Amino acid sequence: MPSNEDLLNDFAEIDATTAATGTSTSSSRLRRLDKLVIDQSSLLDKDDQIEYINQLNTYNIKQYYKYRKYITCFYIAQVVIIVSFNFTNTNVHDKSLLLLTLISVLLNIISIQELQQKYQYNVTIFDKRFNFMQLTSLFNILVSFEVMYIDIFKIKIYYFAALIVCNYSLPKMHRSMFNQIDESVKELDKLKYKYKNV
Repeated sequence: MPSNEDLLNDFAEIDATTAATGTSTSSSRLRRLDKLVIDQSSLLDKDDQIEYINQLNTYNIKQYYKYRKYITCFYIAQVVIIVSFNFTNTNVHDKSLLLLTLISVLLNIISIQELQQKYQYNVTIFDKRFNFMQLTSLFNILVSFEVMYIDIFKIKIYYFAALIVCNYSLPKMHRSMFNQIDESVKELDKLKYKYKNV
């Protein structure tokens, strides 16, 4: 009988395949998880199923924080590189581009740390209330557009524009991917009583 660790390794393979292809949706991932557990369902009693699903949740959380750390390190490396440039020997457009890019990267670092649970500040703008993370994201969007404008229409090297788009997309893709996996595991948890006696 395969252990829960073996089943967890199977789930890790599904997760790795999904990350490599980038084409699986939440529903397709759920079907693969269902098939994995149903194939083993004759060997798993109710307690084993609960333990297995808890391990899936734990594994997903660990993977989430691991990849978040990787993205944070990627941002920090950019900060070091940008700061290493000599601001005094560049023209006004280059200076503004470097400074705005630096601000955007720092805002991305704040964004990916998900500080809304620690800081619950709310600000009302045009009769709409924004929390700390929403304000950070809004400010980052404005800065990003300014960077792209300077890069595309003034400097015309396009590297910074591409970097800004990549930096802004990474946290969104990161959260989306792991939220989909989390939803799949929750759906699997709801189904365990349907196949526990198969």
